[in-house]
Amino acid sequence: MSYVALFVTFINDIRINRCKSEQIEMKKYFLLLFFFLSTFLNAQTEWKKENLKCPVCRHEQYYYVPVHNVVTIDIEAQYQLVFFPFTQHQSVFACTKCKYSALMDDFFNVDTNFVKKIEDIDISGLAVGRFKSYLDMDVTDRLLIAEKIYKNKDLDDEFWCRFYRICAYQFEREDYDREAEEYREKALELSQKMLIDRSYSEGREKEFLLISGSMFYFLNEPDSAYTYVREASMRTYTGNSRKVENVRAKENLLTRVSQQFAVHLRKEKLEYYSK
Repeated sequence: MSYVALFVTFINDIRINRCKSEQIEMKKYFLLLFFFLSTFLNAQTEWKKENLKCPVCRHEQYYYVPVHNVVTIDIEAQYQLVFFPFTQHQSVFACTKCKYSALMDDFFNVDTNFVKKIEDIDISGLAVGRFKSYLDMDVTDRLLIAEKIYKNKDLDDEFWCRFYRICAYQFEREDYDREAEEYREKALELSQKMLIDRSYSEGREKEFLLISGSMFYFLNEPDSAYTYVREASMRTYTGNSRKVENVRAKENLLTRVSQQFAVHLRKEKLEYYSK
């Protein structure tokens, strides 16, 4: 049976069971539906293996590359503006021989001069041992190595803000809560900095307000989070002058996430004060 057919059957079962017994809470159905959709979309995510050479040591190995882009349904990931494929640990590439690591979208962007720098970077204590696949290496180790390598590149605040959000998301998934908090503090500092820097924020205030509100929320500062997210929901994204992009699609995305997030924060606030 196809996944679509299974989904239809699942919905029909919900309707039938609801008619049979109104005592079953709808919240349980929504929870089941969420897990079903998670499984459904993950099943539709096709990662193909490609045999590629490490740009540093030229070692050949398999890397996993997504065949299709997938909508991120993880609500917490969306609130942090972390989207597929970076919600998946396969997206942090690493060489099993020299341990060079980076996000998949720039893993191979290494010139000859930078290779010499990479070889001198101290990664002792990280990804210790022999690995058959880069997926056998902890994603946190891969990210820590990548961070060391990126610090030797001339990268802007926007890159680091994004990278720290990805790190926070992945570290928290591995139960490194303190480290995730530290990364969010760094991302918040950068988002606030870019918000007042017109070279970054002109036309993009909505984006940086939302990022700031998100980091405040995950740092347990709900009042500040609500202030920023609510303001973001009322702004209009008019485009990033630094690159070509689909402005309408980005505006729609930011509007959907900020409005949904604002409702969530308002609900939490009401529940807190009603106790």
